[in-house]
Amino acid sequence: SMNMSAPIDYNSTKFVTYKNPILGIQILHPISWKPIKNVTSNGHIVEFMPAVENEHQQLMPFVTLSIENISSKNSDLKSLTNQNLQIAKGLPGFHMINSSSLVLSGVPAHKIIYTFSSLVPMPSEFQSMNIWTIKGNTAYTISYSEAKSEYLKHLPAIEKIVRSFVIVK
Repeated sequence: SMNMSAPIDYNSTKFVTYKNPILGIQILHPISWKPIKNVTSNGHIVEFMPAVENEHQQLMPFVTLSIENISSKNSDLKSLTNQNLQIAKGLPGFHMINSSSLVLSGVPAHKIIYTFSSLVPMPSEFQSMNIWTIKGNTAYTISYSEAKSEYLKHLPAIEKIVRSFVIVK
């Protein structure tokens, strides 16, 4: 449609490295995107969010990297993929665009791209990309979610972030 945003030229954007030796990961992100680290019930999350132009704007994480300890029943990629697909399919208005294998930080991984709808804060459609892999007993997931009309705008940055991801331990 006509209201699609043009991609941003991320080639001229400076990317910097986020390193976390405790989590054993490193990843590039645009210099203006701030990493925010949170602890979850079974691991850690690092959200990379563009600096907000207007602080009343709803904060929506752009890229979320989650590092979670996994139980033995989901300790292989196939089980984790099946589990994640079940969760995604439970989203309202879920529609799969693509589901494929890839390599992330030298390890076999899986990627899904899909749309879903949200009624909060107002009815709208979102597009997401989730990529996950397992190394040892840890699952690593990179997620990107954005309004469907804006999804392509940031994709060049997201692809660079994904390619840069390294599990260092």
